[in-house]
Amino acid sequence: MTNSGFNFFVFCLIIGNTAVLSIDDYPSNKSKQATLAILNDIFTFVFLGECLFKIVGLGPKNYFKDNFNLFDSIVVLISIIDYTIAATVPKEDRAGAADILQVVRCLRLLRVIKIARQWASLQELLRKIG
Repeated sequence: MTNSGFNFFVFCLIIGNTAVLSIDDYPSNKSKQATLAILNDIFTFVFLGECLFKIVGLGPKNYFKDNFNLFDSIVVLISIIDYTIAATVPKEDRAGAADILQVVRCLRLLRVIKIARQWASLQELLRKIG
């Protein structure tokens, strides 16, 4: 079991991260791109911290028993890969990786699924759809 205040904080982070990821547009100016990149990096490390915090708090065995936590750890790993590629591969050499990075960023939007765990009406809707 986790703290409801902590869960609400994570819920707000997910909404914020989703908003930042959806702001990306074309054409975009350099200052906007730089701001979005910084915000994405912040969200990446905050979610990594949340993941590590929960692993320590729940214990690895209990953490990975929960399918939502397993899913979240995969999304965090994808985010770290995205961050690593963006930080280590020069922009001019990313031409081939640009499409992959876009797909990786889209996968990060799957964090919204975590909200379903805390939002009973959304869970009911997902049950009815599925």
